[in-house]
Amino acid sequence: MFRTFACGSVLCLAAAGPAHAQTFPGAYFPPQAVAADGPPPMVDPRFPVPGGGVEPAGVYTPEAAEERPGCQTCGDRGAGAIRPETRVWFGLDYLYWNVSAGPGGPPLAATTAATSLAALNADPGLASPVNRNFGYGMASGGRLNAGYWGDEWCCVTYGVEGNAFLLERRANGYSLASGPAGTPAALRPFTDARTGAATFAVVGLPGTQAGQLSVFNSSQVWGAEVNLVRRIDEGGGWHWDTIAGVRYLDLDENLSIVQNTTLIGTGVSGFGGQRIAPPRGLVVTDAFDTRSQFFGGNFGTRVGKTFNRLSVDGFVKVGIGWAHLSANSSGTTAVTGPGAGPAAGTTLRGGLLAVPANGGHVEGNDLAIVPEVGLQLGYDVTDWLRLSAGYSALYWSRVARPGDQINGRVNPTRVPSSLEFGRPGAGGGRGGLVRDDLWINGVNFGAAVRF
Repeated sequence: MFRTFACGSVLCLAAAGPAHAQTFPGAYFPPQAVAADGPPPMVDPRFPVPGGGVEPAGVYTPEAAEERPGCQTCGDRGAGAIRPETRVWFGLDYLYWNVSAGPGGPPLAATTAATSLAALNADPGLASPVNRNFGYGMASGGRLNAGYWGDEWCCVTYGVEGNAFLLERRANGYSLASGPAGTPAALRPFTDARTGAATFAVVGLPGTQAGQLSVFNSSQVWGAEVNLVRRIDEGGGWHWDTIAGVRYLDLDENLSIVQNTTLIGTGVSGFGGQRIAPPRGLVVTDAFDTRSQFFGGNFGTRVGKTFNRLSVDGFVKVGIGWAHLSANSSGTTAVTGPGAGPAAGTTLRGGLLAVPANGGHVEGNDLAIVPEVGLQLGYDVTDWLRLSAGYSALYWSRVARPGDQINGRVNPTRVPSSLEFGRPGAGGGRGGLVRDDLWINGVNFGAAVRF
């Protein structure tokens, strides 16, 4: 659901952002008859003034040109030129964007028709891994846009535009469960780092354990940018702008794996080097969190055409800067239920895939690029209100995503729920930060007002 309809992104409205090329200064004024002493006054035929005629939007005179040294030809742009007046505008967009699916990492769950762990260890092929990528679908969001267009200075019009956007946090996941008797079997596959052999941690197995495994992933992205815009050419309803500024993007994602197992029948398990038996149980959690931040320069161009009240604008931009990437992994194991041994609720550090030996914090800084393209349609309902709709696509070359950070090579001697916990053994250390990329694309619908 859409939770925070807050900021907006230069992506669309005027110059900055993936979908909105808002160009109020580009309202087209058609050519008028040329007077003998210079170019015609720029007028907007849509808004008559009392007594007939139209209200001038800016009039060229030789005297006005002489007041600007070195700019005597400012007004001589030919019939149909656009002469923006100073104005401020604000806009609000509804975003409906897609964020590319996050990788699920190595197989996190598996099912089998086998009825014993010994049979599985003898033939790991009996297990069927559950492979999932985490697609989030379309996310709603909001974007706030604002800008200021100044008057001409030495024949050039400049503007400042900015926006900020926020997408709702989207979540996805799945679960695997066995019944009270341990059927169907539910497993957690991993590779024994000591031997390289495939093996399993049991969530549910007939006659020994019953339980459930839940995998949950979520993602949220937001960003902002501010740009200086220079109008370098215009006329005949066309305008051409250049864009230069700064951009920030922020991607926050997490992946959690929760195992809840109860021992039944002849089942046994470990907890911190001790054996536990029915009716005791375990809650094992693994959590992987990542954050990616981009900050850099933003450069591009925008071209648009105005047809009376209707306008069409397209833009291309490229952000170049640094991506700061960070990842955290942690896990816990807690004992539940009555019985001999540790008291219920006792918790140890370390889960299955995230234990102290391979967990913790890792970060890096990379050079990254963020290109984007967009197309925007606008309709001027009045001289102060514009409705718009558009499409944009953005690519981020360097991000960290949680599924990539999972190391499927595990040393059982480091896993609190293993019967081998605490024994000597090497392997299963911390891996480095794994990089990925990200696509964002979608449509926007909005409105803007100018003053």
